[in-house]
Amino acid sequence: MVQIFVLFRLYTSYYSVTGLYERLREDESNYPDTMDQRYGAWASLISLFGMVYEGGHHDEMYLPARKGQLFDPTVYPFLIGLRSPDDADNNDNNYSEIINICNSLKNGVKPVPVFNGEVEFPEIFARDNPGFDAIIGNPPFAGKNTTINGNIEGYLDWLKVVNPESHGNADLVAHFFRRAFDILRRNGTFGLIATNTIAQGDTRSTGLRFICENGGIIYNAQKRLKWPGLAAVVVSVVHLFKGDYVGKKWLDNQEVDVISAFLFHTGGNKDPQVLLANADKSFQGSIILGMGFTFDDDKPDATPIAEMHRLITENPQNAEIIFPYIGGEEVNSSPTHSHRRYVINFGEMSEEKARKYSDLMNIVEEKVKPERLAQKDKIGKEKWWQFLRSRTELFQAISQLNRILVTNCGATHHLSLTFVPVWYLLIL
Repeated sequence: MVQIFVLFRLYTSYYSVTGLYERLREDESNYPDTMDQRYGAWASLISLFGMVYEGGHHDEMYLPARKGQLFDPTVYPFLIGLRSPDDADNNDNNYSEIINICNSLKNGVKPVPVFNGEVEFPEIFARDNPGFDAIIGNPPFAGKNTTINGNIEGYLDWLKVVNPESHGNADLVAHFFRRAFDILRRNGTFGLIATNTIAQGDTRSTGLRFICENGGIIYNAQKRLKWPGLAAVVVSVVHLFKGDYVGKKWLDNQEVDVISAFLFHTGGNKDPQVLLANADKSFQGSIILGMGFTFDDDKPDATPIAEMHRLITENPQNAEIIFPYIGGEEVNSSPTHSHRRYVINFGEMSEEKARKYSDLMNIVEEKVKPERLAQKDKIGKEKWWQFLRSRTELFQAISQLNRILVTNCGATHHLSLTFVPVWYLLIL
């Protein structure tokens, strides 16, 4: 009898229009300002239509396939989320396209494993106040590029859709925080390990900032905790409560009145306001994406500097697009911050115009183009002879200056600042 009751609750909550309506009505009562973000409602309705047409089962629950024209997605493609229900000529193609997409997600390159927590744990999600009581874990850390390269194409864009107000530059761990918070029941708690950037920048805004502004309370946190194992990493440990928390709060083993999304003992959770007075004064340097652009005696992917001098001697025109090249390495390691490398920079030239510098274009085509074509960045592929990010706005801002203040934006123990001439090409 208990099993039958649980299965009935599972069906009512997740495979019936009545259950969907009740969940939406409860959401409207609890979160009236975010009802336009209930993207899962349409997905649930699509699942219901599919269950009626194809049938389904879970443990002892069995729903026979009803088939029939009324719920046939080839007749009414809107039943599976397509936008052209009246386009009869394309129904079969549209249905096949959806099936192919599903199969490619499950079986293609970097497949997406199928796991539906609400179906796997009906006793958790089919009860009043659904969700987990507690979650503990050590979710993966991954920056933007690692996340893109390690997952199926479009994965990062999907994360930004399912987690509103998230940023593409956020560490992957912030999305795990969001998911853990979503599947907690009210008055539930989680304790997760995170990269120490969880309280910084876009990762903080995507994760803790959103959670703290939507019913989450951090009640215990440790910042910059050295990992006890062999890995040389520094982490943060965050414990969070979903609901009205009335207990004590501890930050780095000290009792405090509040713990903000910045993992600080005072202040709010919102992103800092942008100071318009500082607009167009701070920039990241160029991102070339291809060491084949460079002349460097120390890098196997680069061209030797002696070859650069030979090309300039044979054709002085080549000097027009070869520039000194300085990065964080020179800023941090050289007392004079002088350059030792050079770089080919076609700027925003068209391919036709860039080929007028045939000697240099041949180098870039041989050493840069294959790497670019292997990248997922569409612009990087199409304009392989240009830098991935040339930072035109940077060079416009400094065009009337003689020198600029630079620092290394990469990971380093030491902050080093210095002035360099504006005619250096910067990758800081």
